[in-house]
Amino acid sequence: MYGPPPPVWVGSYVWDMSNFCFGFEPSDPCRVFPSMIPVMVIVSVLYPRHSESRFDHDYYLRTHVPLVESRWGGMGLVKAKLLRGDSTLDGGTPGFEVIALLTFTSMEALKAALASFGSEIIGDISNYTNVQPLIQVNQVLGD
Repeated sequence: MYGPPPPVWVGSYVWDMSNFCFGFEPSDPCRVFPSMIPVMVIVSVLYPRHSESRFDHDYYLRTHVPLVESRWGGMGLVKAKLLRGDSTLDGGTPGFEVIALLTFTSMEALKAALASFGSEIIGDISNYTNVQPLIQVNQVLGD
């Protein structure tokens, strides 16, 4: 069976994992508490493209990305989406060579991952590019 689990009676209330909510009676409307909703954090790493920039895609994909996944995969990194800049809407040169979107389970997980392996991962950047990436932390507003 696929999809979210059905609501489950736990003690004197119904726990509905599909909506992260609970009610005291089966007929109660679902009550959502913000502290019960997992807050994912997405880190954007944007590598600007300009006439002097160099970016070794082979090294990035074969060495850097596996390094990130091996170090942070067990520390709250749940997804890495990699985007290669193709063009602007009018067919011009894109402003970014690569955009990486790293999804962490929480801000605490991100901080722990950076404290443990941030220096190693950031230090590897010069092995595949000569540009300083723009890095920012984002909260998900919606899907």
